[in-house]
Parts: sequence; C-alpha cells; structure tokens
Amino acid sequence: NANCDLVLMGTVHRDTILVLDSARKMGWDDVAWVGNNAAYGQVIAEHEAGEGYYAFVHMARRYPDDDMTPEVRAWFEGYVERFGEEPGLPAMEGWRGADLVVQALEIAGRDLTREKLVAALESMHDVTDMFGYHLSFGPDDHKGASESVLSVVRDGRWVTLAQRISY
Repeated sequence: NANCDLVLMGTVHRDTILVLDSARKMGWDDVAWVGNNAAYGQVIAEHEAGEGYYAFVHMARRYPDDDMTPEVRAWFEGYVERFGEEPGLPAMEGWRGADLVVQALEIAGRDLTREKLVAALESMHDVTDMFGYHLSFGPDDHKGASESVLSVVRDGRWVTLAQRISY
C-alpha cells in the first residue's frame, strides 16, 4: 500500500530468492528489487524469481562468452580447469585481495612489520586490478573501492547496466 518504487534488500542468496519468489507469487511485481554483493550469486540469476532483480556490486561477474583481456581470459579458464566451475564474484574478489596483499608486501620490503605493511597499503593510490576496476587507499581511506557496478538479471545471467557509479 506504500506505492514504493524500489525495495533495497540486505539479504544473501537464499533469503533473496525466498523474498523474490514470495513477492512474485503475491503479484508484487511493480517495484524494483535491489541488492548488493551478498546477493549477486549465479544461483539467483538462474532462479526464475531472480528475473529483473538488480544488484550494486564492486565488479561484474564474467561469463565465458564475455569479452576479456588475455590476462583475465587465462585466469578465467585456469579457474574453470582447476575447480570445475566458472568463477563467481567471490573468486574475483579473492584474487583481487590476494593480488593487493602481494603488491603491498613488495612495497613494504623484506624487513616486514605491521606498520610497514599498513603504510604500504595506504600508499597504493589509483590501483587498477586485473579486471579493470579502480581502487585507492590512503591513511584516511581504507575502503579501496568508491564505485559500484549496477547489474540486473536477464534470462538467467547478470547483465551490467552501468559501470563506475561513484559513491
């Protein structure tokens, strides 16, 4: 009865599917459903209730038929070969996190201390990860990302609508 235009959800995969499925069964389909990284899994895209669901995320999931740089293509195919499934957002974020730690360790040097590692991380400004997304850190900025990607579920897959939406 509130005539809202959108519902922002703070759910994870199963909860998202349950909410969307219940809303669809009730005929509540005149609202945009929007979530975040926690509910950006392929399981949601493949569920019939997920159709039309939006998510703001830090990076867009890749599919085998997407255009990719040779480096990303090699990573993607290596992941599939090793784990027997396509990498999702957690795999991409995990790779990025590990790569950032390696870069920070290289900057900090061999005589590593906590202070040197923190200083190294805070010195990493305008970093572009392998996937093309930008991160920046500083003494007063530990979040890294300051942009989101808006995606929507269409025909069982995530489709990117907009890149680099600043916040």
